Amino acid sequence: MLATRCEKGQFTATNVHSALLAFTKERVGDAWAASGEVATGPISYERMSLRVHYLRHGESEWNSQQSAARKGGMTQQEVRLLANEVRFTDSPLGTKGVQQALALWEVHAAGGEGATNGSLSSLLHCAAAGSCPAPTLFVSNLRRAIDTGLFATRSLLDAQPQTRVHVLPALQETCHHADCTPLPLGDDGRIEPPPATVDAVSARAPLTTAVLAAQATALRAVASVVDAEWLRLHGYPRLQLHQSRLFDDRRRVPDGLPLRTASGLGDAAFANALEPLAQRLGDILSAALGSAAEAAPGTRHPVVLTAHSRLLREFVYAFHSNRLSAPVLGRAGVALGLTRAGVALRWGEGNSADCTSLGEDETKLNNCGSVSFDLDLDPGGGTLTLRRCTLGAGSSVLARSAPALAVVSPPKVASAADGWAATVASRGLVAASVGSSGVFAAALLLLAMILILVLLGRQAKRVPRKVS
Repeated sequence: MLATRCEKGQFTATNVHSALLAFTKERVGDAWAASGEVATGPISYERMSLRVHYLRHGESEWNSQQSAARKGGMTQQEVRLLANEVRFTDSPLGTKGVQQALALWEVHAAGGEGATNGSLSSLLHCAAAGSCPAPTLFVSNLRRAIDTGLFATRSLLDAQPQTRVHVLPALQETCHHADCTPLPLGDDGRIEPPPATVDAVSARAPLTTAVLAAQATALRAVASVVDAEWLRLHGYPRLQLHQSRLFDDRRRVPDGLPLRTASGLGDAAFANALEPLAQRLGDILSAALGSAAEAAPGTRHPVVLTAHSRLLREFVYAFHSNRLSAPVLGRAGVALGLTRAGVALRWGEGNSADCTSLGEDETKLNNCGSVSFDLDLDPGGGTLTLRRCTLGAGSSVLARSAPALAVVSPPKVASAADGWAATVASRGLVAASVGSSGVFAAALLLLAMILILVLLGRQAKRVPRKVS
């Protein structure tokens, strides 16, 4: 390892460049080092390719409450207000979500019903048997994704005790509601596991107590004692928090900017508006490609990401737009000679219509649904291409509820200095009615009348001073 050699003092300032070349050659083959510079030569897709399996978490307590609220007649605005209630912070799996995650474990342990080569089930089954390389496992920092990811890959984790599950904060759901906010880390700097009993969390902070109690309650209601204890004693100890600048990651497409509206922006405004998302995707891709740097040449390194629906929507959109670049840094960026300008994200061939639709405002992947696709890196051309995307067995594309805000499409802007913020300011994007336009208008009228009465009252109280 390069770091080990440096620690032993084998390299000096005069030969560190040669050392980096040797390290690069050691990692990714002769083709990279032949030109005498780091990562400037061509490389085949097979040498730096990923087979990515993206798994959405099971139904959370918030998902369940939101569905019930809509069926009960709540307006979109009322649902949005409900979503901000503190009790939904880091919303764990509900009872249905626990059932879904346990069902995934059983399916994957058996190799998957009707599983085909390249599917998530076939990968986990053969990796557990030692017949193929084990995937690198990443999960979001939100516990509904953690629990889903741990249960879904349990057969592999049991078969390979040394396998770690990397918690990547960049996989956090891309929204500002309470359920998208992770609980603080524990005193030991780790993500706290679900307690053995509800009473075991009574001495902690009220918010942490409530969330962990809800997690434990759902587990005990559905899972056996053995399965719940496995999660607590054997699942959570496998978690390894990925080093990151952020633990609570809020980078996303700006609120109030539908994806279809973003598509109509000029290049400068588009890049400016989606810059936070590009940075986040860069963190995800850096981690995934960094794991591939250790894979055998000529193979597609498998990666499993357990995360969320809105993040998947923005991920797919970023590639499908063919207009965004993401920085690839860390080990992957150094080994591949990539700059902070990043790689251009491109939409390739073989992607199903269902996968394409997941990058639209009106759709989402079902709970515990999955998609699988290839990511092929061409550092010479500076592109990362998404290819051959298909839905996993038991997965489906669902319709989302109507968006709360109707936003007027802004015109194209000429420069990055104008940007999305300037477009909003100049055009005055307005929110439409939130479900009951008559009530909303009546409330505004009543407020205006009250203000007029207050002003008239103040005017009447004014007495002119008598001039002597």
